[in-house]
Amino acid sequence: MTTRFSDSTLFRLIPPAPMQHLVDDALCLIFSYCVTAESSANLPNPAITRAPWKLTLVCSRWRQIALLIKRLWASFEVDSCNPWLLQVWLDRSGNHPLEFVWNRPCQSICHIEHSTDHAHSVCSRAKLLCEEYTRWRSVTVMVQTSCLTQHLTNMSYDHTGVPYLESLQIEGNNSLMSRDVLFDIRYATLLKSLCLPFKTESVLMGDSVFLRLTSLISTGFMFNIGMPTDEWLSLLTRCPNVARSHIMLSDLSPTPQMCNVLELPIQDLVVGFHGAGVIQTFMDKLCLPALANLRLHQQEMGTSFTQPASYLKCFIRRSNCSLRSVRLASLDFSERSLVQCLHLMPQLEVLHLTAMDVSELFLESMSHVDADNCLSVCPRLRKIKIADVTEALQDVNVNDMIVSRWNAKGRNLRMVELESCGLEPDPIPAGIRACQLDGLEYLVWGLV
Repeated sequence: MTTRFSDSTLFRLIPPAPMQHLVDDALCLIFSYCVTAESSANLPNPAITRAPWKLTLVCSRWRQIALLIKRLWASFEVDSCNPWLLQVWLDRSGNHPLEFVWNRPCQSICHIEHSTDHAHSVCSRAKLLCEEYTRWRSVTVMVQTSCLTQHLTNMSYDHTGVPYLESLQIEGNNSLMSRDVLFDIRYATLLKSLCLPFKTESVLMGDSVFLRLTSLISTGFMFNIGMPTDEWLSLLTRCPNVARSHIMLSDLSPTPQMCNVLELPIQDLVVGFHGAGVIQTFMDKLCLPALANLRLHQQEMGTSFTQPASYLKCFIRRSNCSLRSVRLASLDFSERSLVQCLHLMPQLEVLHLTAMDVSELFLESMSHVDADNCLSVCPRLRKIKIADVTEALQDVNVNDMIVSRWNAKGRNLRMVELESCGLEPDPIPAGIRACQLDGLEYLVWGLV
């Protein structure tokens, strides 16, 4: 029977013991540090670190144990790995689920893919990986090559599914996939994280419901291209336990099929969109009682701040959520509407406003205290960042707002950052300077 040791016992045993006589558990503990499974960005690169490979060169005993631990060989980066080395890694991983990243930058592929040898190498690696797709557990793909597309097409004909798949990230623009190339995830019952390009055509989902999926993200943010609003809502109906969703919205599909109001346990919601009508349609269909972090970014700001922001106020009331962090950018509703929304966020701790209608009314509202010296708006606010305002802020109004919040009951304010708000970094108003000496972090960047 194998003896199990605590970490402190292993620490005492390992230093005086020759390598050949280390107990199996100690060796396994050492070897486990050669693989980082929590983050795909930290997977070992066989062509650079070759950590598992190096363990096999210490002595015959170490080689024997390293070859027995299949998990050592099941996590790797593909980019710098030639086909022969990749085949070795795959063979030694046995039947263990695979975690890999293939994210060579697009421009590098385009620059060197004219080389026949390189193209053959890429196709060979793609073929090897696609042959093992039933073992995929965590996959990040950013490569854009015709041969990868070809092998993925062949893979899509086999609908046995990916039984181990927990994380799938398809990154880069949509030239990676065509309408006929699909990742079949209909039977990926273990799927926890899904990162899609800005069209769902690259993923075959069927009518599956993904009960374990907690993270649903669109890569459209990188290219300012959205997915139809009704398609996102349809996806969310099949992810009843999603907790994190980053979405880029476009207009509705030509023949939209709208759902009923969805109540979901989303805690972190990021939405980019191109018009007030799009975001209103989306938010009117959501009820998120667990929401803590909200970010809304309008890509094309309207000509004036005339929107009443009724959709945001209705959403907050409907969800009855305790927002802790809110980031709003380029929303085209009025300053008064912004203040009304903030009145509905008593638990708010972080507020970022970019390219919003922020001036004297906002600063006065954020300064107001009642007879008991308690703040009326967002009393728990710890950090305020304001950037790219439509008109320059006045030193006296900023000073009054900061001093009032600093001296209010509870004193939660810790940091104020003003970027491109028309303020000079020096001299700092006397009231703000006194708050700084008492612990406030105050930053001013740019003038315009």
